[in-house]
Amino acid sequence: MVGKAFFCNDVVGTFFKKHYCIDCKVKLKRKIVSKIVNSESEEAKNYNFRLNSASMKGDVKFSWYEFECPNCKRCFTVAELEKLEHKN
Repeated sequence: MVGKAFFCNDVVGTFFKKHYCIDCKVKLKRKIVSKIVNSESEEAKNYNFRLNSASMKGDVKFSWYEFECPNCKRCFTVAELEKLEHKN
């Protein structure tokens, strides 16, 4: 593996807000999710391989936070939770 990238687009929503499962109404647990993506793959267009002024090549491990329900094991991104909470 050539590189690693960790991103958190919403610090407040990730660390300071309490989120609840839309099905179970139980408080969600924060967890780190990872995926290894090759820069030459078709999937690479969905990820940012730029690091400052350089570009990462080869296999890169991308990590981010998601929230998981301890009861039903359903997972949500912070963006999904924000959309669902605004609907209600």
